[in-house]
Amino acid sequence: DDYPDGNPLFDFYVQELNQSNVLTDTHSRAALALRLKERITTDLIPAYEKLSKYLIQLSEIANDQAGLWQYPD
Repeated sequence: DDYPDGNPLFDFYVQELNQSNVLTDTHSRAALALRLKERITTDLIPAYEKLSKYLIQLSEIANDQAGLWQYPD
């Protein structure tokens, strides 16, 4: 595979890139797609994994009570 499997951001970017009239060179399009793939796999996915772990931890200590009324003045 030449891209992160099923990543909607990547799929959308490549679709728009392929429809763009700005870049007509296939090599340039492929180079941009590769750069995005690298950024998604090295930065975006790890960041979302970290966020997911944090939110899971938060959900474990959160309660069901909504609103500031639950706290004393």
